[in-house]
Amino acid sequence: MSSRVGVIPHFKGDVPPVKSPEQRVLNAAVITGMDPATGSLLERSQYLLALRIVAGTQRQVAENVARVFAMALEGLRLRDDEKEVQPFFLEGCRWDWGTDHPLMGAEVAGAMYHVVPEGMRSALPTPHMAAMTKRTRDEFEQVLQLADTYRLNEVTTVTHAYHRFRTSLVGNLYAERNEHAQELHVITPEQIAAERERRGDVQPGEQFLLDAIRIASPNVVTRLKEGLKEMGPLLGFHLIERLTGVDVEGAIVKGMAVRNEKRQ
Repeated sequence: MSSRVGVIPHFKGDVPPVKSPEQRVLNAAVITGMDPATGSLLERSQYLLALRIVAGTQRQVAENVARVFAMALEGLRLRDDEKEVQPFFLEGCRWDWGTDHPLMGAEVAGAMYHVVPEGMRSALPTPHMAAMTKRTRDEFEQVLQLADTYRLNEVTTVTHAYHRFRTSLVGNLYAERNEHAQELHVITPEQIAAERERRGDVQPGEQFLLDAIRIASPNVVTRLKEGLKEMGPLLGFHLIERLTGVDVEGAIVKGMAVRNEKRQ
């Protein structure tokens, strides 16, 4: 093997607890790949239908599916290119989106990963799952520390296009500041899907993942809305940190947490 690569889907949160019974059922089906009413596995066509509905009503859940599925495809591509691969799920916030009980982001991603056909999952190592991060910055802090532990040469994170620039900025900022040697890559689900299709000879299980990624791709309105948010205050916080070393976003997050504790 020529290189060791860590792959991680950047988790999309920012969703309050879901109250609608109908939406909770749909979310649970998409997260677990199972019919909540019967406990049986959904057929692939049923799963894609549910995902199509969720993409229009709870897009964050659908985007996470696309990122996890794309991570699996990228891991398999890297393996075929004779690289060792280690998947990671690290998001540590708790989300009440419709499963039997609220799950940490890492657990949500892990459940979605189990929808990937078993033959494809078995070709990759068991993901390292730990609820460790709450922000993009935290994610890189933890995954690069783990990359040192696993002696990885590269780290690839999967996120959608509207989040790509800030993700690259934060990853390189943290890598430079802490002298991590890993080569960082930020890639979108759509790029991963296009590369798999370019290679040809797509198998049925892979086609299922490709169809899901396409269904869950953010629409134009979402890309514009999220892009404005990414290029606004959030980018400003990271630029300030790059220039001064002051973690403004972290201070705001901690202040809000303290305020919320006092209100309870």
